[in-house]
Amino acid sequence: EGVAVYGDHAFVAVDSGYAGVEGRLAIISTSNWTLDTIVNFGSSAIGIYSIYSYGGYIYCVNRTPYGGGNIGSITQFDPGTGNFVTNTMAVNIGAGYGMSGNLLYLGMNNSIGSYNLDTQTIADTTIINYSGSPGNIEIHSAGVDYINNKFYTNVGNRTMFGVGVVFSFAGDSLTSYSTGINADACAIDFRNPTGIPNTGTVKDAISIYPNPTTDFIGIN
Repeated sequence: EGVAVYGDHAFVAVDSGYAGVEGRLAIISTSNWTLDTIVNFGSSAIGIYSIYSYGGYIYCVNRTPYGGGNIGSITQFDPGTGNFVTNTMAVNIGAGYGMSGNLLYLGMNNSIGSYNLDTQTIADTTIINYSGSPGNIEIHSAGVDYINNKFYTNVGNRTMFGVGVVFSFAGDSLTSYSTGINADACAIDFRNPTGIPNTGTVKDAISIYPNPTTDFIGIN
């Protein structure tokens, strides 16, 4: 499923598939593209999907499996020690959509919500809400524009209607664009600002985030 790169390793979500019972994280060396290890997060991370790097940790958004009710989780993994903690919450978790500052935006209860990575708590469950809307309209995918503080979303009913809608971070609808029915992915191409090129070796004990960034950077 999802992939994030931190240091000289790629971290890959390994979903155990339909009727699976656990979530795992594959750690791959980017120097020779070999598998270093697979970390088993167990049943609490079932549905592992989107992966993000923040503050020296890897965060895994674990989607609620079909029929799983209003229980979902996010796993924090420490690449330095190999330790992990899974935060189980009483919400239906969907895919991750992106980060801005210390907030991770993701699907919550068929809406878009936010999760504070510093406090490991839910910040908002319903920034954008289509749950229970007429015609069974729902959010299929989204991307976070952290430069202009906007969400680019694909919404529809999976059968007859689909459109792209741009929202502010406050949840206000700004404009729309054509995407077609059931567009299951949305990505934003940031050409400026660009990330900092990796021109040398940085010790694993040092991390700079987020990258790319505006206004502020964090250094551990």
